[in-house]
Amino acid sequence: MYVVGLDLSLTSSGVATPKGVFTIKPKREGVARLIEIRDSLEVHLWDSGHPADLICVEGYSFASKFRGEALGELGGVVRVSLHEHGFRYVVVQPATLKSYATGAGNATKERVLVQAVKRSGVEFRTTDEADAAWLMWMGLDHLGAPAFELPAKNREALAKVHWPTVQPIPAGKAVSE
Repeated sequence: MYVVGLDLSLTSSGVATPKGVFTIKPKREGVARLIEIRDSLEVHLWDSGHPADLICVEGYSFASKFRGEALGELGGVVRVSLHEHGFRYVVVQPATLKSYATGAGNATKERVLVQAVKRSGVEFRTTDEADAAWLMWMGLDHLGAPAFELPAKNREALAKVHWPTVQPIPAGKAVSE
């Protein structure tokens, strides 16, 4: 199974795939920026030689004070693209992502980053990359291939997500098989 995590942002979108974690930093403004982000994402969603099996997208942060309308546009553009290409995707609310990562739905982005490094041993350049990695790990966990052990309290967050129908990974199979 090829699972992707997306933490969408107008300036620094975090992307996590089985091949690595990175950020998309668009150079354009307005509609051209939305197209640039969408096109860059589409390349990585097909990166495995076939379409991603599941994409986990971080939901909107309704407490955000800045550029909510523009973030809504980006989220809409990306969701339309995912739908048009037939990708299975799920939206994970920020508090649910934080609960999975830290056990607390009100954790700071920095705490989520620290837990990502602690659990995976991977160094992340941004909190956006760490959020994207946690989204990917949630998808893998849901499919029966957790990246690492987590406390039961953290894993309870999986039940709060409305997962699309995807075949689970059989026990003992590698994620890349």
